[in-house]
Amino acid sequence: MKLLIILTALSLTSLNSTSAHPKAPQTCNSPECQLQSKSLLSKIDTSASPCDDFYQFACGNYKDIGSPMIDQATNIDRWILKLATDPLRKHDGKLVKLIKIFYMSCLNNRGSLNDFIEDGTSMRRKVGTDGDYENFEEAIQELQFSQNSDAYIFSMRMEFVDEQALLVVDQPKFETKAGFVDRKNDKVQEFNRNFINYLVEEGFDQKEVEDMQVKAFKFENKLLELIDESSSEAKIEVIKISELQEVFNFINWTNFIENFFNGSEKIDETFVLGVKNRAAMMKIDNFLLTRSDDDVLDYLLWRYIEALYISLFYKHDDEESAEKLYFDSVNPNCNRKAVCTSCICKLKKELDVAVAAVYSKHSLTQTDRQEVTNMIIAMKSQLQDTFKTLDWLDSKTRAAVSVKLSKMKFFVGYPDLLVNEQFLSEYYRDLHVSKHSLVQNIDQIARLKNKNQRKFLTSPKVNKEVLFTIMTAQYIITPNALYTYHFNYFLICAGLIHSNTFSTDRPQAMNFGATGYAIGHEIFHGFDNQGRLYDENGSARNWWEKGTEKKFLEKSKCFVDQYGSYVEPTTGMRINGAKNLGENIADNGGLMLAYNTFQKVQEFDPILPNANFTSNQLFWLSMAQFYCSNKSYEGMKHQIECDPHTPGRFRVFGTLGNLEEFSDDFQCPAGSKMNRIDKCKIW
Repeated sequence: MKLLIILTALSLTSLNSTSAHPKAPQTCNSPECQLQSKSLLSKIDTSASPCDDFYQFACGNYKDIGSPMIDQATNIDRWILKLATDPLRKHDGKLVKLIKIFYMSCLNNRGSLNDFIEDGTSMRRKVGTDGDYENFEEAIQELQFSQNSDAYIFSMRMEFVDEQALLVVDQPKFETKAGFVDRKNDKVQEFNRNFINYLVEEGFDQKEVEDMQVKAFKFENKLLELIDESSSEAKIEVIKISELQEVFNFINWTNFIENFFNGSEKIDETFVLGVKNRAAMMKIDNFLLTRSDDDVLDYLLWRYIEALYISLFYKHDDEESAEKLYFDSVNPNCNRKAVCTSCICKLKKELDVAVAAVYSKHSLTQTDRQEVTNMIIAMKSQLQDTFKTLDWLDSKTRAAVSVKLSKMKFFVGYPDLLVNEQFLSEYYRDLHVSKHSLVQNIDQIARLKNKNQRKFLTSPKVNKEVLFTIMTAQYIITPNALYTYHFNYFLICAGLIHSNTFSTDRPQAMNFGATGYAIGHEIFHGFDNQGRLYDENGSARNWWEKGTEKKFLEKSKCFVDQYGSYVEPTTGMRINGAKNLGENIADNGGLMLAYNTFQKVQEFDPILPNANFTSNQLFWLSMAQFYCSNKSYEGMKHQIECDPHTPGRFRVFGTLGNLEEFSDDFQCPAGSKMNRIDKCKIW
């Protein structure tokens, strides 16, 4: 059902008016509504009471392994696979050709490490202690950032901070944490044996590689002990390179940054960059200062060779390959980055902008984009009205939140720039890939990305939308949404706008309960415990009056205590209400905002056939079924330990239990499990 909104405050108000003789809601009997009804009813557990456990009621009969969102991610991968495996045609555009040729290079890959490391009898001959680098920093640059991999003794990436593009130095990220610790793990041992055997087959000396492996294990174990795993919310400090030299003295940062710019920029002590997790970085620096340059380079060389080996899998898409099982079985590290063992994963990672651009052009209609845009505009207008009613806000802070919301920019599906032919042509102008060499392709793409980063870092005025487009491309092909503090932008990804969450041919109650909830969630990240510390331009600044800030913190503590009281039944683990605070604030505020906005249009909304639910009840069910899932013990344990999001059951249980409107719509008595007496609310 199309959203009938005239975008003025007056007409939004008029939509909420009711006649003296309200009409009974119409039933939608279209094929799409029939399918939606069947899907919704198939998940519901009618033996459960919606007032005792609404998650069980909404999702109790959901039997699939995974979740609807995982199913959508799989559907996206299938679409990309079909595109990538379609034969090359003369009329294919450059992006499609890049995608197809890169994928062929992955499937056809039979490369040898000796193609990349000359004189394989000694791993140190080409790189490492026998390398021909001009300085130690050049060697680190080559070994850490080759193959588009993340760093191993520190990480460095571009971020947008205080209206400027900056290089940000941070603690390292690893694919695994316990892979080198739990050496008794069968899968770990199998992977390590395969790796050593492969190197020996390639002509490397067995004793040398075994010795290097043992040293690498010990070296990385120490690094892992020093990493701060609670660092996801750490702020970026903007400092001069001279100060960074004091924090992380192990290398000469002037040499390193000049190498990064390929000598095109002269770096002096006033050069500004960012640092994150300063305390952990200083601990890592102290450790590295106790090791020789040769020890560090040998460790980096080992990791470099390992990255090449992963890129040279023969069984790229074999889900049961030893390497895949290894990465799945080791104890997860909350600071880890994802490991790509399949060609589809490599394609999405390396050619993220190209894949996102092609997918975006074909996945969304302009009608769908406009309908979601209408929802967002209506929700922003509704929130402005809500801000006026909050008695705990002082006038100055109220004006500030209003300005921030007004300036909050949004993108539906994708930024328009992503499908701009001129932008895409310029971005990939210098990239040429070959079907014969996966690793060389990855190397060329890494160099291209670094070159494009350097353009931003040396530009006196950064085009925020261009930077945002590049930085978010990898997310567009996921069923997700995101808000960025430093931009004050949010994106509803193309991968999220699909039949499980949005359709113009189903009741708006369902669209607002799913997509509208996601929209509200992202908007409120601008006003959660972290987002509130950034202003309307995305600059880190505390613009809160002290008394109002104190009230915000008091209200936040209610959420910390509420969610911290929940115990997940599969693992017996308690939810960390402090770690998940930002997401829980966004859930509660976002869902209430979606509901209030829906009330402005619900008079025109039909109901589903064969489902004895009102429009308002369909809203709540659509939100809850967003989180239907069946996770393994290990998957749930990892989420509780590492993910800032509360498990789905408690996102439903906690959020709906705080909302009086839910209890009214399902007639839940006060004090029932889904109608908490002590409700938490900020916005």
